Amino acid sequence: ELQTDYFATHRITGAAAYVARRGDSLWSVTQRGTLPAWLLQQYNPDVDFADLRPGTQIMLPRVEAAS
Repeated sequence: ELQTDYFATHRITGAAAYVARRGDSLWSVTQRGTLPAWLLQQYNPDVDFADLRPGTQIMLPRVEAAS
């Protein structure tokens, strides 16, 4: 239901690679694009955000408000 509600007002327009930096966490990365954590985790199923290391490549979905 959370996803259904989200996609009722947002749409994904693409994705971009991001390389994790020292001090990055799941929360700090989601704040870069104001992404929900569940969406970031879906795009990066092999990334352990509990042990995010500098140099790890992460895919950030580009999201915009649906019109």
